[in-house]
Amino acid sequence: MARQIAVIGIGRFGESLCMDLMRQGAQVLAVDRVEQAVEKVADRVTRAAIGDVTDERVVQELGLQNMDAVFVAIGEDTSSSILVTLMLKDAGVDNLWVKAGDRHHHAILKKIGADRVVNPEMEMSARLSRQLLTHRVYDYLDLDDQLAIVEVQIPPEIEGWRLEQIQHRKDVRLLALKREASLIVGMKDEEALQRGDVLILGGSYAALNKLLQHL
Repeated sequence: MARQIAVIGIGRFGESLCMDLMRQGAQVLAVDRVEQAVEKVADRVTRAAIGDVTDERVVQELGLQNMDAVFVAIGEDTSSSILVTLMLKDAGVDNLWVKAGDRHHHAILKKIGADRVVNPEMEMSARLSRQLLTHRVYDYLDLDDQLAIVEVQIPPEIEGWRLEQIQHRKDVRLLALKREASLIVGMKDEEALQRGDVLILGGSYAALNKLLQHL
């Protein structure tokens, strides 16, 4: 059964999120108190509604407490974002994601009970900066403030290295190896790296950055 997701606040980010969720097969409820914003996505989502979710009656009528997840995408209006978060948690929303505008906003949202707080601009900036600084990095996935997973293509200089030269480094774990169209896990230490191989590594930022400087 398709997951039911509500997106509160249909600005540029909220609209983009709705479209991505629809493409991935979710049932999406788009909500905004501005009629024009709702009209913009009404024919492209499962359901769209004009409403102010700082009103408890609107929350109940929309059934937001029954959604698999609710995403509050009004990070620019800090006061409204905080008020909506409080209202939705009081209404019993279990899986509440909220967009934060800055670090202070992020801290407040966590304290008042948001299950997941995101800052898309900061997260995208961090990922892009890592890719710019290490041109072989394809992707970076932040696990928390200290840990990450990185996908990096090997340079010509380490072709022929045995995997043990990568696998047994302190604080870095080789999770998998991508070779052409195959994903290889459970690799043997004596396996030699080949041109075009992509390493999927996990570890602390410090350890990963130190290793990447030598790749």
